[in-house]
Amino acid sequence: MEFEALANVSKNLNVLYVEDDEDTLVQTSKMLQNYFKSIDTASNGEDGYDKFYSHKYDIIFTDISMPHLDGLDMIAKIKEQNQDIPIAIFSAHDDSECFLKSIELGIDGYLLKPYNVKQLNTLIEKLVSKNHTSKPILKLENDLIWDSTEKTILNSITKECYKLTSKEILLIEYLASHQNSVVKLEDIQEHIYDDFIESTKRIRNLISRLKAKLEFDIIESIYGYGYRLKTCGDIEN
Repeated sequence: MEFEALANVSKNLNVLYVEDDEDTLVQTSKMLQNYFKSIDTASNGEDGYDKFYSHKYDIIFTDISMPHLDGLDMIAKIKEQNQDIPIAIFSAHDDSECFLKSIELGIDGYLLKPYNVKQLNTLIEKLVSKNHTSKPILKLENDLIWDSTEKTILNSITKECYKLTSKEILLIEYLASHQNSVVKLEDIQEHIYDDFIESTKRIRNLISRLKAKLEFDIIESIYGYGYRLKTCGDIEN
């Protein structure tokens, strides 16, 4: 996703960034401010956990090697309280033991220092996507409801439930994670079809079949750019 579209989605999220090196903390915080308006920082794992416990955050970034409580132990404590919060690691550690332990803890991203802007952009897109899709109900136009838990679309008036194919589910999940934003056709193609075929005809056919199934077009085409999900209400908890 292009930077402007991603920043439009991420700007209202609350972020915690935990890092003990002051220079790295300042430098990376400036990068994160391009995506997020609210960024709290902590200088060690103990301070980070205390802030998590007393505040509500949408995403957490952390280093590994820190005094008092290291990043992995902090993540383990946080996951005991909240399994769903997106967490990513920024680390200079390139050893398999740390990496495997972080996977066991269920982290959502691992960037090795130094990283570039493109890598950071890809990571933040993934974290923002998880944050939005964790909310189960999204109201669509024409009295339709997307239930991300059951992965179905329901007509709220007739109570008819539409079962979706795996590709249709991936399509709606991806567009729902970028609610109120236009997503480039190429980005949708890359997300749904994990191959190197560059034809975008498959996405257009997928959207056409979904329209026929629902007897309504829930996906708006923005000429020359991409697609947007037609929503008419906030995601509900």
